[in-house]
Amino acid sequence: MTVFDTNKTRGKARHDWDMKTSLTDRYCKTVTEEGKHSDGGGLYLHVIGERKYWRLAYRFGGKQKTASLGVYPAVSLKEARALAAEKKALLAQGIDPNAARQEAKEEARIDASAAFATVAAQWFENVAKARAWGDKHRLKVRRQLDRHILPALGDMDIRELHPQQIVAFVQGIELTGIPTTAHDCLDLIRRICAHAVQMGIRETSPAAHLKDVLGKVESQPMRHITDPDRIGEILLTLERAQVLLPATKAYARLLPMLFTRPSELRLMRWAEIGGDLWTKPAATMKKRRAHLIPLPRQAVAILDGLRLFTGQHEYAFTNGNSGKPITDGALQRLLIRNGLHDEITWHGWRHTASTLLNEQGFNRDHIEIQLSHADGNKVRGTYNHAQYLEDRRAMLQRWADYLDDLKARALAKESTNKNTNTDTNSDTNKR
Repeated sequence: MTVFDTNKTRGKARHDWDMKTSLTDRYCKTVTEEGKHSDGGGLYLHVIGERKYWRLAYRFGGKQKTASLGVYPAVSLKEARALAAEKKALLAQGIDPNAARQEAKEEARIDASAAFATVAAQWFENVAKARAWGDKHRLKVRRQLDRHILPALGDMDIRELHPQQIVAFVQGIELTGIPTTAHDCLDLIRRICAHAVQMGIRETSPAAHLKDVLGKVESQPMRHITDPDRIGEILLTLERAQVLLPATKAYARLLPMLFTRPSELRLMRWAEIGGDLWTKPAATMKKRRAHLIPLPRQAVAILDGLRLFTGQHEYAFTNGNSGKPITDGALQRLLIRNGLHDEITWHGWRHTASTLLNEQGFNRDHIEIQLSHADGNKVRGTYNHAQYLEDRRAMLQRWADYLDDLKARALAKESTNKNTNTDTNSDTNKR
């Protein structure tokens, strides 16, 4: 092997690897001669073109081997000598430096994959895609992760996460005066830890049995209305709303009539519609149960009209020619533009329908099944689901007719007020 004596005859080649030589910082900086420039003891600077690499030559198990120590000048001469000393210390212990390095890399890779932040990212991507989260919910979950959970737990090895640490974290959030956020964070941590178990990273979840560690939060009902006159006025406003997309108008008319969860209607597929029956697959439902929704005459008419605009797409309520479902943001803007956002929410129509239908004497089981609320008795729930379809069909038709009547009353009242104002103005002008 050719080396260069940097102490006496620089540039003159010799073939004595074992003879001690010593590089200098200046020489490392200025040398351009390609080849291996020895620092002694197996350490050398390997010049290849314009690049300079630190290498350590050594023997292990009767074989000649080479260990990479980095690139000059990122790794200085002093640092290269220190690294070479570390490799030689391993050799003295009977350890192959290259094998030890590979093992360290593998361990680092495993450690990185077990970081809470890594597992959380995998869970978020997989679940968000599988469940077709709406923009609003996806943003909410992302915000909880980024603002609260990851800054505290992100760098932790999820394999070493203990229940006590989780409890201390969520109770700390609770003490800041945001108990709802604390509950949300605990739920997300529980889901992420369950994902770690599914992926084989942990055998058990440290959050699986964490119950009653947070105080109860009084639920606040969604903004909704129960005054029949006001319902009629709002329905009339939504029907008259100026919108760019036919899907948005159709959605605004259908949701009060069917009172499904807003995301379930927003993600309706044409393949799910058969005549006057909407069959929601279990995978698209919050409770992961198939759900049958009878469609009143008014709903069928609205969907028939909408099919002329979006029938070529998978989703019924599409955002223009993209074929993608309309967004939560677009639906919220509809309420804002019409001054309704402080009074109602789309989810609130479920509360409105439940309240009024119960007041009107409809069977509570029929209402709860239409709302897709879980029945605690699974056998009874299955029976109800099968037996109540026609009962619910009659109930929904009555409800759709009732909403039409409220709109008609609101329109009549509006006309009466206009005529009264006209007569009053006419009398004033005569005087």
